[in-house]
Amino acid sequence: MERVTGHRANQSVVKDLTGRVVRGEPIAVSDRSLGRDYTYVADIASGICSVLDAPNPSHFAYNVSAGRWLSLGDMIDALQELRPGIQVVDASPGDDNDVSYGGSRSRMDVSRLRDDIGFTAEYDLAAGLNGYLEWREEYGFRD
Repeated sequence: MERVTGHRANQSVVKDLTGRVVRGEPIAVSDRSLGRDYTYVADIASGICSVLDAPNPSHFAYNVSAGRWLSLGDMIDALQELRPGIQVVDASPGDDNDVSYGGSRSRMDVSRLRDDIGFTAEYDLAAGLNGYLEWREEYGFRD
């Protein structure tokens, strides 16, 4: 769960999107093409454990990630599949309720992690979003 620390301009897009879903609010979006490499937390934890448990890692640093670039549109489409009836509305760039913020980032190179450690992320986008939604709903995390 994220908290406001003053060190980030925005909370995460995934937190924002799933929060709107669990609260039954519409998702307002101006640019579905923005994206980055999103990874489910269980895969991050497993990846870190894999690196720590490796007997003789060849490198000092590893990118722990799914290594898949996903757009905001991909996430919205997956959420609509998981929770039919979600309302998505067009927003203008800069609107207060627009989830299109933070810009795009490239996919992370996970070849060291895969080739040297043997780790590959297990959760695809839908499974990760569903797991997070279920957690939010079970624990009443509606922020």
